[in-house]
Amino acid sequence: MKKKYLIYFILCLVICLLPVILLPVKGDQTASENRKLAAAPALTDEEGNINVNVLSDAGAYFEDHFGLRNEWVTAYGKILAKCFGVSSQNGVILGKNDWLYYKDSLTDYQGGYDLNDRQLFDAAWTIKMIQEEAESEDIDFAFMIAPNKNSLYDQNMPYYYTSYREDHKNYDRLMPLLQEYGVNVADAKSVLTSDDYKDEILYHERDSHWNNKGAALAAQTVLDASETEHPVFTDRKETVREDFTGDLDAMIFPAAMKPEAEIYYEPACDFTYIEEVESNFSPQIYTESDSENGNLLMYRDSFGNALVPFMAECFTYSHFSRGVPYQITDDIYDDECETLIIERAERFIPELAMNAPRMLAPVISSRVLGERNYEKSISGLAEEESDIYTIITGELPENIPADARIFVRVNGEVNYEAFPVTNESGQESFSLMLITELLSGNNTYELCLVPASELAAE
Repeated sequence: MKKKYLIYFILCLVICLLPVILLPVKGDQTASENRKLAAAPALTDEEGNINVNVLSDAGAYFEDHFGLRNEWVTAYGKILAKCFGVSSQNGVILGKNDWLYYKDSLTDYQGGYDLNDRQLFDAAWTIKMIQEEAESEDIDFAFMIAPNKNSLYDQNMPYYYTSYREDHKNYDRLMPLLQEYGVNVADAKSVLTSDDYKDEILYHERDSHWNNKGAALAAQTVLDASETEHPVFTDRKETVREDFTGDLDAMIFPAAMKPEAEIYYEPACDFTYIEEVESNFSPQIYTESDSENGNLLMYRDSFGNALVPFMAECFTYSHFSRGVPYQITDDIYDDECETLIIERAERFIPELAMNAPRMLAPVISSRVLGERNYEKSISGLAEEESDIYTIITGELPENIPADARIFVRVNGEVNYEAFPVTNESGQESFSLMLITELLSGNNTYELCLVPASELAAE
């Protein structure tokens, strides 16, 4: 009897030690998640001091590199999925019919994080100000929101996740405001849900993004909005191959991913990468082609990855950036930009209200503002100075009009319009970027708030 228990103990010990034993052999598998693997722990830091975090670093390294990691993760995911019908990864929703959804989109789907009227204004007016800056430089502009997967295809969402606040969804509330303010917006959602494509699935089942046909339609939509000549990508000969593996599938079942169908269009897009890139996830991508449409600057997120080939062939030079906040002033001049396009995923709409772009504040003439009162005391006022730019931030008074535009008079002389910002704590504030050399060492700032509707009426 004791021998049986000893064998059982040894077996359990071996199983527990397998990940450590196999670490040198199978410990460097590529991470299934879209993130950087933890580095090996070091006893000293870059400055030669003792690394006090060596134990936590070692734990993080082991967690990312232990032997047969992908196989263990997959086995655990399969057990939970088959036995309990739940996902092993907090970021993934296990849907019906083998569909997977990204959990970050759940709040949007349920209408649980609706922006208030002021925050909607912050998002819409920020895009409006970027467009006006582009137009002042004779740059074509278009803005597009990429719909979440479950906003279009919710038939396979689990029954216990219901879309219970349909009238509180940020996408549907923001779009009319953008149109009211004259933003040149490409409505990808209307195209993807139109009668022409109602019987097609334009997103991947086990990935959070659109497939190549969905991307082609989105590219055509935003190119139309920017009035850029382009081919009809979806009229090209297409080939379907079952060789696509989804990002969500890789998170749950990294060692047993299920390839699904992907559409490939012929002929291949005619462009070249200026610099070598590992994938379209790269933060900065530069391309060139024989197109005569000029130079493109495109800010995009992961939905923009599949757009890169379609967009790149339509412009002489293209710069695709995933940088946030957007470096508007520097990028449009460095790239000699002739077309500016912003693509943002639906789940990132709140971030439009929280991240002011790095763009020089427009000067507003006194004639536009007329005789108005200025607040000479601004709460939370701060200056962040560099050799080239100074960013001034400050808090706004409570209970301001939802559509209040923000004007700041600097040193009692020049009026600038600031970007509206809602910070992480919910405090309404502003961000103003100026050229440092135009400021003195002891600057004064005065605040003036004017409803956009009031200025429009004047």
